[in-house]
Amino acid sequence: MRKKLILAAALLTGLTACAANDQRTADALKFQHWYLTSVDGQVVATNNTYVGFIDALQLNGHTGCNNFFASTRVEEQRLQVSGLGMTYRVCEGEAQRNERALLSTLKSSPLLQVENETLILTGAHTLTFTLGAAPNQ
Repeated sequence: MRKKLILAAALLTGLTACAANDQRTADALKFQHWYLTSVDGQVVATNNTYVGFIDALQLNGHTGCNNFFASTRVEEQRLQVSGLGMTYRVCEGEAQRNERALLSTLKSSPLLQVENETLILTGAHTLTFTLGAAPNQ
């Protein structure tokens, strides 16, 4: 019985630590705009692809071609995205590649890493973002 109580206490402590880490990560994302700088280690030539997090971790941004929005939450250091919606403009070249990489990564529940002014999403692709000012739209 005592072993079960110790195991339960350890599990609860671990879950509490994970929840605290998730909250710190969510807090670091809120009210920030992050500009895509590389996809799978390849530098992005344009600077118009970004993700922004507003209150309650509502996500919005620009794929380099289309605007998008979604609801998100952080769970076990992964970004869970739901209700993804977007405009539908035709794009080509780098804009199309960036859009596909961004959307497939968001849909893959990517692992989140936030360090200083860098955000890395690792899922279907590895996307690196740099903190920046909100875009004028």
